[in-house]
Amino acid sequence: MMKNNPFTRRNTIALAILTAAAPLTASAATREIEEVVITAERKEASIQDTAAAITAVSGDKLEQMGVDSPEDLNVATPSLQASMGGGMMQFYVRGVGTFAANAFAENAVSFNVDGVYVSRTDTYEGLFYDLERIEVLKGPQGTLYGRNSTGGAINLISRRPDIGGDMGGYITTEAGNYDLKRIDAAVNIPVNDVFAMRAAAQKIDRDGYFDDGTDDADSTSFRLSSLYDSDDFSALVIADIQRVDRTGPGATISGPSSEVSGEFLDSDDPWSAGALSDAVEQALTVPRGPFGIFTRGALAQGTALSPEPGFEMDAGSIVAEFNWHTDMGTFTLIPAYRESEVGTQNYVPGLLIDSVTDSDQTSLEFRWAHNSGNLDWVTGLFYFDENTINDGFFFQDLPVLNQINTFGLQTVNSSLLDLDLGTETTAIFAEGTYALTDKLGFKLGARYTQEEKTMAGNAIVAAPTGPFPPFADQAVFDLQGTGVDDDEVTWKLGLEYDFDDDNFAYFTVSTGFKAGGYYAEQEQFGNFYDPETITAYSLGSKNTWLDGALRVNAELFYWDYEDHQESHLADSPGGYATFFTENVGQATMKGLDLEVDYLLTEVDLLTLNAQLLDATFDEFSFTAFSPTGAPNTGCDFSPVTGTSDYVIDCSGKDAIRAPEWSFTLAYEHIFDLRENGELAFTLRTKVSDETYTGIDYLPSQLTDGYTRTDMYLNYTSPSGQWNAAIWGRNLENEATTSSGFIAPFTDLMFSTLMAPRTYGANIQYNF
Repeated sequence: MMKNNPFTRRNTIALAILTAAAPLTASAATREIEEVVITAERKEASIQDTAAAITAVSGDKLEQMGVDSPEDLNVATPSLQASMGGGMMQFYVRGVGTFAANAFAENAVSFNVDGVYVSRTDTYEGLFYDLERIEVLKGPQGTLYGRNSTGGAINLISRRPDIGGDMGGYITTEAGNYDLKRIDAAVNIPVNDVFAMRAAAQKIDRDGYFDDGTDDADSTSFRLSSLYDSDDFSALVIADIQRVDRTGPGATISGPSSEVSGEFLDSDDPWSAGALSDAVEQALTVPRGPFGIFTRGALAQGTALSPEPGFEMDAGSIVAEFNWHTDMGTFTLIPAYRESEVGTQNYVPGLLIDSVTDSDQTSLEFRWAHNSGNLDWVTGLFYFDENTINDGFFFQDLPVLNQINTFGLQTVNSSLLDLDLGTETTAIFAEGTYALTDKLGFKLGARYTQEEKTMAGNAIVAAPTGPFPPFADQAVFDLQGTGVDDDEVTWKLGLEYDFDDDNFAYFTVSTGFKAGGYYAEQEQFGNFYDPETITAYSLGSKNTWLDGALRVNAELFYWDYEDHQESHLADSPGGYATFFTENVGQATMKGLDLEVDYLLTEVDLLTLNAQLLDATFDEFSFTAFSPTGAPNTGCDFSPVTGTSDYVIDCSGKDAIRAPEWSFTLAYEHIFDLRENGELAFTLRTKVSDETYTGIDYLPSQLTDGYTRTDMYLNYTSPSGQWNAAIWGRNLENEATTSSGFIAPFTDLMFSTLMAPRTYGANIQYNF
């Protein structure tokens, strides 16, 4: 019988899930699955005591999986799809995400570092080192996280300074194929009984996976933390800097299309046909469209209009967390400031993206948490302010059309944007659980959010009109935005029932929203879109059986997703083409999420992480611009009489990046060498069904089902002072598409790929 609030229940055995192949604790005679405490609900709690679908992965396990960039989070859980689109990170959870990749873009899965929301989706590199854990929350987090968390949330938590004991740390060196070189180091400095500091750093350098040098890595990061902790007050301050200077993201051409008969332009080795390779250049010179005038021609890198690719990012932040522990509860204050500058020149979508973005964000969160016997609650205030300046140039040459154009106008598809964007958000929230009985708890939460966005700047837009004079339209106009001023109320209701100390069930209904915003259009024609919303129903259970040897967590879910935001090329009333973002769809997501950890013996652990998903757009239609004639789409379409517009109807299609089934199966065995140390072996396989990776629903955007197998073998010395490991990832060398974008006015699909087969070794010295 439970004597405390269900919200704060704790199991009597030291056993908790820690995702795929959870590590086993030391000493063969007493091994058990490691317990993990999370802060996903803004307070410390065992993951097994939290009525939500959450996957947590320890920092050590992240290193074993090879997670050192945001794209690598694909291996964390089948529910999460992560990919890079035009230099911007795109996250999808259970089919909910954002496909846009420009300065206006915001993710539908919030990304948080040490409790602070990070807005800019192109600044996530250089953060994945010396981590305590990551947490992946599945489903809308409308009450405690607020805006931009319709699909869920990702939390990165860095390792905290450890007060007391001796000074210590580690240094890790790693080498692998593609000339990989990585160094991680950290040191913990306890000053006295109440104060400690921690410093950590990372350097990664790797050649590109593609033959044109793209998809490489070159980052340097540093983090300094300090912690003061007395009985009634604690203060944590974290400062970090990130520096990235690399060639940048890459892509290849996938098929079928007029020039690609197989799955890729080079199906034997897709990485040998990067977007800037000779093979792709040759494919781009083939005439397409009416009269063959819409040929892209060579990308001509190194010219004034097509510079060499590159990605540079400088970012830094300072975060503080102050906690006052009183008889009235715990009061928490989290002020934070972050600034970044990102410059990118890449050809991932089959045209040049040349963009420089300067951004700074300030946030402040205040929370009051209290447990008064039967009632456990947290309430708070939130403020967020961001200013972003972006200079963007998007360029696609149309050389054949220029050859027959005698009117002196350079015929291109291009946009030159000068943007000044602002966001200001305030919110008030509360969530609590009341123990109706010693077994049954009732949860209620709500959040009121007020958000205002502004836009100023100017644009020069040029686009082809067809094979007859004037061949292209060009427009110059101011960008002004005053239409985004939203008020949203999100809420959560739930019941939790304890069968006993080790097993409970829950039912929740929760809502979330992704903020509205602007796109590059004149205000008089309408240049903003509304928020998208979601209502999620979840029925789950968390169970521990066989004296703690078996842990089974399961959740059935049903999501009602409305006013889905999507970007596409459209014909403006001003007589030019530009990329619109509109509320175009409604979808239903339903399925099963399952996590199983089974301690077969004291040295054998089997882990299953699986998802069944049916994600379908019940409504999905928009009007697209296609001057070349019939649009390239796998959806139904119909022409708009007298225009170059077509109504595209994708209703009934599956949501993108939403495979019907996927799972990760992992096996871990520890060989106890007694006085000679310990050897740990892990074999992990991820299997996924096919899924579309782009909104055109073309065959070239359909990623086949795939299998990815990773292996890890780690030796730890008897004293634990050093350990060495060898590893291999994607042993099948499977070429798996993560994103697909069709180059405008062509039928060529430019696709990003997950990493090829990689292997290497590392050694760590602990002191």
